[in-house]
Amino acid sequence: MVYTKPFRVMKYMAKKAKWALKSVVLEAKSGYLAFKIYELATKLERLNGAKCR
Repeated sequence: MVYTKPFRVMKYMAKKAKWALKSVVLEAKSGYLAFKIYELATKLERLNGAKCR
């Protein structure tokens, strides 16, 4: 298979790599924020008198 427009293919591949990187970064960021929210919620529960198991 011969590509007649190699720069178009390279541009598409660069965009695809950028999207993959963004999705990994956003996934890591959302996981970190979920952990921080969970940590805050458990802290508030303890302040309100909830027992830790």
